[in-house]
Amino acid sequence: MAGIELPDWMRATALIGLDDPDYRVITVDKHGQLNVLLRGAYNDEIRTVTLDDEGRISAFVIDSADAWGRMLSVGNAELAVRLGSPVAYEQGGRVLLMETFENGLSRWGHGDNGGAAEFAIDPEYHVMGGYSGRLTTGAGLDMWSEITHDQGMLPKKGVGLAFCWSAAADFGMITASVEIWDGDTYYNPSFVLDGANDMLILYDDEPVPQLIATINPSTDGGQIFFFAKMVANLETGYYGPLRCNQKVYEEAAAYRFFTDEVEFWPFVRVTIRLTSATAGQDVIWLDNIILTAEEL
Repeated sequence: MAGIELPDWMRATALIGLDDPDYRVITVDKHGQLNVLLRGAYNDEIRTVTLDDEGRISAFVIDSADAWGRMLSVGNAELAVRLGSPVAYEQGGRVLLMETFENGLSRWGHGDNGGAAEFAIDPEYHVMGGYSGRLTTGAGLDMWSEITHDQGMLPKKGVGLAFCWSAAADFGMITASVEIWDGDTYYNPSFVLDGANDMLILYDDEPVPQLIATINPSTDGGQIFFFAKMVANLETGYYGPLRCNQKVYEEAAAYRFFTDEVEFWPFVRVTIRLTSATAGQDVIWLDNIILTAEEL
């Protein structure tokens, strides 16, 4: 084709296929079409891939294991082909932690300020996998109960924290934060779901709570799970857009998060805390907690 400049890699490209120990050039017909016979080995036997009446390939797509390395007879690939994705994760970065509580509480620590607070596996309400983590405060105003996860892998550039929560009754306040020590600087992006006052809040670099939106983070049925995600840019010190359910709050990007100078061994801590707003015990269910890096 005279007059058309093509990249160098297109000038010297040839398709070759392995035929026993030899490589052979794959040719095309005069129209540039590729005529192939697809075959594959199964138990040391060569089998041909056949077509249906319309010339379409009928394939059975499976995984040998799921996302957690467990062997499956039906995998995520087949579910994606047949049903669409079995779960919906909002994450734009590289996943460092994904918690669905199917394998217990071994990756989480629990702390509280007294009373009958607890954190336990619960099969009653869940997003997927049959289990969630039930977080309960002590009995009394401002009683809190929290879970923490520590890990040594340090996020780069942007970090994200997402989770799903549910509540069978109104609750006081959920505070979610990521604390990062990189050896020189301490980063602490955090946000709040204020159920007592129906607010979505970010903590800025003072740190002072900043109202982002008026929402209703409580439910009247534990089977209903909601979603929230915070993103923070470690290079600029600013938040990214804040997500809550189907809404994206771009105004969150106007705020810086708290940082400080430290000399400390690098590690990362995720904390989700529930604080009571009444004299009773507040309860929420947590699922699909996801920590991501390289977000922005």
